[in-house]
Amino acid sequence: MGNKENQVKHNNDSNMIETHPYKPFVDNNSKLLIIGTTPPMRFTQKLELYIDDVDFYYGSRDNYFWDLIGDVFGLNFEIKNSEEAINQRKDFLTKYRIGLVDIVLKFSRNEKNASDSNLNVQEFQNIYKILIENPQIEKVFFTGYSGSNSAESLTSTHLGEHKVYNTVLSTKTPRHKFFKINNREIHSFSLYSPSPAARKRYEDMLSLYQILKND
Repeated sequence: MGNKENQVKHNNDSNMIETHPYKPFVDNNSKLLIIGTTPPMRFTQKLELYIDDVDFYYGSRDNYFWDLIGDVFGLNFEIKNSEEAINQRKDFLTKYRIGLVDIVLKFSRNEKNASDSNLNVQEFQNIYKILIENPQIEKVFFTGYSGSNSAESLTSTHLGEHKVYNTVLSTKTPRHKFFKINNREIHSFSLYSPSPAARKRYEDMLSLYQILKND
């Protein structure tokens, strides 16, 4: 599965401020919270999506996230640009008490591609507030930990602004840490990015993502 992002016509303004297109999918049912970075440009710049994109978190046809989730839970998710495909994913998340959110709310891109390394973050999504308002969330999972613009690194920076700091329990993948908010202990695990750009074997990614079913 190749990265076809360069086939889409993009806005040529590299200083353009983009805003994340989706609200956090979190409610008082969510027990687990998966945190990513931000979608590719065709999603954030409101460009035409492919017929096999899904207009929702991790909806790029080049992203393995929903393939991994389907294999972990024994489900077949529709891969098409439709309301049915969106609702199928939302129903799954609600059933299994999983929330989705990305740490980057507003940003520009240093170059015209979807790599996290090109993000120039202007504003974080308020993960701290989400965790405060949803005390039932016990664990968070980061879809990537490599580099200063990874989901793990950016979330650590954001939480640090609120004087919330990590304690490392294990550096073995999936890296295991915990932090405290109002004396409440929240554990975090860092998974491989489901993007093809991460250059990880699908079998290795799948092995890590099995942890989601164990919770």
